Amino acid sequence: MRALWAIVCRGSSTDRDSNNISLFQVIEEIAAAARDIPESSEAQTRARLPIPCEFVVLWARTDADVPESALLGMRIRDAGTGAVLAQPPPIQTDLSGQERHRQTWRLDGIPLPEIATGTFRLLFEATVGPDAVPAASTPLLIRLSLAE
Repeated sequence: MRALWAIVCRGSSTDRDSNNISLFQVIEEIAAAARDIPESSEAQTRARLPIPCEFVVLWARTDADVPESALLGMRIRDAGTGAVLAQPPPIQTDLSGQERHRQTWRLDGIPLPEIATGTFRLLFEATVGPDAVPAASTPLLIRLSLAE
């Protein structure tokens, strides 16, 4: 399977009749103050920006005429170090009956690297297969200030 596009946004809505999707507040860059980041808890070991968002990917068969099934996933990496900050379990997806499939991952916040000050980039990656091979990547620029 191949990813046709991948977007990070605040939310989305799919029309029942047409199956068209509307993406709301596409996120390309975030500016925040360190004071806005809640402390990590035992259940949450990594600091997060408390910004709910969605990662939406449109997948298509590699060959439109051949039914295909694949393990589809996503992860968030620190673009500077390559460290994986979040990676929910992948989902087995079957494209026997359709040529394309839209997958949405909903996140309750955006995970941050260990040392998160200044400007840094995160990569939201769509992955395919048991080895989580990157199929698409969407960068997110974060400007984190220490200002009170």
